[in-house]
Amino acid sequence: MHRSVSQNVFRSTLLTGLCLLPFAAAAQAQRSQATGGVPVQEWCADQGVRMTKEKALKQHETDTTATHYNSRLHTCFMTLETKSGRVQTKLLLDAYAQRTYASYFAMQDKPAMTKCVLMPNSKEEKRCNSREEFDSFVDSYFEKAQ
Repeated sequence: MHRSVSQNVFRSTLLTGLCLLPFAAAAQAQRSQATGGVPVQEWCADQGVRMTKEKALKQHETDTTATHYNSRLHTCFMTLETKSGRVQTKLLLDAYAQRTYASYFAMQDKPAMTKCVLMPNSKEEKRCNSREEFDSFVDSYFEKAQ
């Protein structure tokens, strides 16, 4: 029997996927074990709450936090946004290692006072020019479509 190239590619891809399935299941089981059997997004949300309480990060009722477990990076990220009077800050943090990945500081009516810094790794620091650029950076860690 003579198969077309596309049928052979499909068959190879299917077999490769079936062979990798046990490894994916093992990796998921390992992540579940590392979080005490709790689903990773739930564990990440709990970690965000713990970090917020331990570090007294949330100072005002209007402060907001969000968490997301990035499955590609195997990291629990959280954002903390505060608004106090004319000052607004937002941080992107690793909720477990407590490393800052990005910070944004702005004073209403004083654009010259705006400071935005992106830190994709511990050795690199890049200034950003707008809240939109900051949010786009955060969205990439929260795995939102750009």
